[in-house]
Amino acid sequence: VERKLGEEHGLNIKFTEKRIEAEKIAYTSFGNACNIHSIYSIMAQRFNISDVTADLCKMLEIRTELEYIVPRTIMVDAMRHAKSLNKKVLLTSDMYFPCEIIKNILTSNNITDWDGLIISCDVNGSKYSGNLWKYFRELYKEKQILHIGDDDFADIKQAASYGINTFKVHAALDLLNISSINEVSNKAQTFDDKLLLGNTVACLFNNPFVLSKTNKINVDDFFIIGYSFLGPLILKFILCLINLSAKSNITKLLFLSRDSYILEKLYQNYIQKTGHNNLPKGIYFLTSRRALSVSSIENINGIADVFKHAPYVTRINFKQFLWATFGVQAHENDIYQNQLLYDINAKELEMYIISKYADEIIETAKDERKCYVDYYSTLGIEENEKIGVINFVSSGVTQHFFEKVFKNPNTNFIYFATLVNFEDVSCENEVHTVYGKKLSSYTDSANALVRYYLTAESIFSSPNEQFVRFSNEGLPVYENIDPQRDFSGIARCHEGIESF
Repeated sequence: VERKLGEEHGLNIKFTEKRIEAEKIAYTSFGNACNIHSIYSIMAQRFNISDVTADLCKMLEIRTELEYIVPRTIMVDAMRHAKSLNKKVLLTSDMYFPCEIIKNILTSNNITDWDGLIISCDVNGSKYSGNLWKYFRELYKEKQILHIGDDDFADIKQAASYGINTFKVHAALDLLNISSINEVSNKAQTFDDKLLLGNTVACLFNNPFVLSKTNKINVDDFFIIGYSFLGPLILKFILCLINLSAKSNITKLLFLSRDSYILEKLYQNYIQKTGHNNLPKGIYFLTSRRALSVSSIENINGIADVFKHAPYVTRINFKQFLWATFGVQAHENDIYQNQLLYDINAKELEMYIISKYADEIIETAKDERKCYVDYYSTLGIEENEKIGVINFVSSGVTQHFFEKVFKNPNTNFIYFATLVNFEDVSCENEVHTVYGKKLSSYTDSANALVRYYLTAESIFSSPNEQFVRFSNEGLPVYENIDPQRDFSGIARCHEGIESF
């Protein structure tokens, strides 16, 4: 609320400090009858805040509560099940929001199937002191009552002392603290980090029984992976990207396919939602290692360079390797065409390709490079304009070939992280990493981003297959679509990321 008062209304009144102090005074003065209105009345009286400002603060607090509160779906279902069995359902709380505000919060979250509200500030008695349970017991003298709550003392021990049956459900934060990821709470030191963690916890532990069998979190929906684990990571990256762009005077951002598909989408969403139209223009840039490496070849040295950086997958044969790496077909009578790479000496293979296929490779590369540079020229990048190229986790190979094809010294490359073998690749342009440089999934195993980057890379992917090249007509050409490919899980992850 204090942040909103400053950013939206230009008010710097040390709200947090005064609001906490006013609540202490109000409880001392009014006891359990203390409510939000008495708290803000004291705010105005004691701290020289005008009634208009106090009303604004109160409105913002209620609005913020509505904005952040999350219904625990399984508990709402349990309540509705009880109603279906003709049980009387009452909702209780030790709370300074009176019934009319609580009712509005419940209705806004589509929770309407209850019979009554018993709130401490309305009945001048709290669960914690036991007075509310006394009131409750007298109200329903002859009834069996089951109370469900999350506080060991107020909800369980005190209720039981008045002959009320109890059932404890754990609060989301309690579940985090006994879960296999409990150490993350100690790492959330800043206010922003706690906001991010709060959203994550509300999603992961929405179901209070999620840890009933083990302290490990059971994820049964790809949405949760996107929302809880990747959403915060991506949001922080985009905010860092925006700050870096301003600092480096970057005016256009090229989000490389396919790893940056969801990043570009979220960047555009951020601009739309915030109205910050002065940010660098975001462009989803069609590329792949294959498209860049072939386009980079201008001579025999270029062939050798591509061969050096090619993924030497031993289970494919020479014919497949030649097509995937250089874009040319093996000759019909080639002695190697069906041999597995495993059976061919690498140096011997390189010399053979140069001796037999150099002219075809260079000619193919020339055509592809022209079409690719034509595509780049349509982006409206000025000669001295500073651009940023966004990719996920890099070993430097894509950057190396990008620099060779487009030859723009004003390009900054921005990554989540770079891998340790980045230093083995010749790259000239400036590099920025948000989560670490030259990391190894073996020696830096504590960095989960790098340890599991191949998993995240799959999730960041686009619905399209890998881009190969541009045709002479300027149309993108993709790999043949795999009919077995199921994108539904990744799409569900994307929904979670966007929702976060």
